[in-house]
Amino acid sequence: KEGDEDSPGLDLVFVNELPPDFIPTGYPELDDAIALGDIKQHSLLSDTGTAKIAGGLPRGRLVMLYGDNGSGKSSLAYRVCGYAQRMGGWCAWFDAENSFSPALAEINACVMAKLGRKNLFNPDKPDIIYSAEYVLDMMMEACKQKASVVVLDSVATLVPKIVLENPAEQETMAVLARVLAKTLPKIASYAAANNTLVIFINQIRMKPGVAFGNPETHPGGKAIGHACSVILKMTKLTAKENFYYIENEDG
Repeated sequence: KEGDEDSPGLDLVFVNELPPDFIPTGYPELDDAIALGDIKQHSLLSDTGTAKIAGGLPRGRLVMLYGDNGSGKSSLAYRVCGYAQRMGGWCAWFDAENSFSPALAEINACVMAKLGRKNLFNPDKPDIIYSAEYVLDMMMEACKQKASVVVLDSVATLVPKIVLENPAEQETMAVLARVLAKTLPKIASYAAANNTLVIFINQIRMKPGVAFGNPETHPGGKAIGHACSVILKMTKLTAKENFYYIENEDG
C-alpha cells in the first residue's frame, strides 16, 4: 500500500495462474509423468475417482529432446505435431539437418499439408548456409504467427554467423552457447505470449577428459537447459548399459 511504513514499495500482482495447456505425445504414461510429475500420483487420483488430467508437453514453453541417433527424437516430435494439428493448430518445422522424412511424419499421424517446413539449405546454391541467428529469428517469427508447435531439428547443426565468416582453423569455442544465451529469452517470451510449444531436438556429445561422473553433454551450453521447462533424454534400450537405476528413499 502506498504510504504504508510496512510496505516494501513494490508493485506486485498476485495471479492465480491456471495450469498450462498440454499437447499429447501419444504415450499416456509419459504424458502423465510430465503433467503431474509422478506416475504414482496419477494412479492415486484415479483411485479417488478424480477426472483424468490431460497431459503431454506444455504449450507456451520450451522443450528439449536429446539423445543418440535413431533413438526416436524426431518421431516423437512428428507425433506431437500430429496431435497439435488434430487440435486445430498448425506447426512449423525447421530442418537444419536436412533429414526430414515425410514417410516417418505420416506414420506418426502428421499431416504434411498442415505442416510449414523450412529447409535450411538452397539446392541451387549449396554454398549458402543459413546462420544460427537467422534460424532463431525465423523461429521467433513463427511464434509471432501463433504456431501451435515450432520444431528445430537440430540445435547441434546450427552454425553461428561468426563461424561461417571465418576459416575453420580459427578458434570459435562456445559461440553457439553465447548466441543461444542471448536469443532463448526472446523465444521463450514470444512462445509464452502466443501459447506456442517450442521443441529443440539436440544430440549427445562427450566431454573430453572426464574420468569420473557422466561424460555426456549436449550442444548449446547450459543456457538451453535452463530455458527449457521439459528436457527428455532418449536412449535406445538395446543393452543393459542403457538402463538407468535411480534410488529412492526405500533404496
